[in-house]
Amino acid sequence: VVRRPRVAVVATGSELVEPGGAPEPGRVIEYNSRIVAGLLAEWGAVAETRPSVADDENAMAAAVRDAAAAADAVCVIAGSSAGRADYTPGVLAEVGELVVHGVDVMPGKPVALAHVDGKAVVGLPGYPVSAVVACEQLLRPLVDRLHGLLARSVATVDALVVRKIPSRLGVEEFRRVALRAGESGPVVAPLPRGAGAISTVVRAHGWLRIGPRREGYEGGETAAVELMAGAADWRCGIVVANRPGEVDAVDAALDRLSVVGVHLGAAGTEVWAAVVAGEADLGEIDTATAAGLDDAAGAAAAPPHRVPFADRVLVVARDFASSPRGEDVARELGVEIPED
Repeated sequence: VVRRPRVAVVATGSELVEPGGAPEPGRVIEYNSRIVAGLLAEWGAVAETRPSVADDENAMAAAVRDAAAAADAVCVIAGSSAGRADYTPGVLAEVGELVVHGVDVMPGKPVALAHVDGKAVVGLPGYPVSAVVACEQLLRPLVDRLHGLLARSVATVDALVVRKIPSRLGVEEFRRVALRAGESGPVVAPLPRGAGAISTVVRAHGWLRIGPRREGYEGGETAAVELMAGAADWRCGIVVANRPGEVDAVDAALDRLSVVGVHLGAAGTEVWAAVVAGEADLGEIDTATAAGLDDAAGAAAAPPHRVPFADRVLVVARDFASSPRGEDVARELGVEIPED
């Protein structure tokens, strides 16, 4: 029997306000510590969330010392980048030994790793997606080690990349992706980049890890997608090309069918392109955009169906339209999709 490791979580930043308060201009609701605490609980650790600390070196140093004395490891959130109020690396060097500052990972580069009073300290970036990536890649192995375990394996799914997904040489990129059930197997559907777009992590089925020696993936390649917790049933969902909140009628229909809709965040002609490529099951475009696609429609070997829907146009992948799930959605929306 092994005691569950205790990890102290310290959020930093003078701009932070606790949830439930009324943030004034320039203030930010502090939720990163809740995300980190949830991940720690998922990994079997006990999160000890401490009061947030202002951008003051003395206050931060005292908070880190107290946390290291009380817990098995410490997680400090924010203040690890290169801004004038980013004090975390300097504070860790003052109260202990700063081992690493900065890793070649995107998102998540401004990470700080240190030892304080014999305890491991992980300094996370303040941007939420960067913080999640750093947690998955650095904090999770630390928790496993404190449990006396080898690093746990991550479930993966081999999926087809249908359009080029570019990346930069020299950094290891973790791209949030959804998975679509294509005719020949899983298809990678990239979600928007952005270190602050935490909603893309919520919507994603997994991470596409792009190594530092790759400039991305070309269309036609197969890639291993690392599944997120709870994403093993990704086949039960439907991939919608549009942004969240833009297709209320479709979302309402999916809710009535108890089906999860994963939104890729596309707009305009990119909605059409995502459906044509096979990254999305369906999407909505306005009539003007649909009219401008006449010349491009013949470019697709099997162009999607375009179905009038209220004052817009529903774009539906042919393989999805002919599936039982597609027929259920069409029936729920009250539209008739032509047979091939």
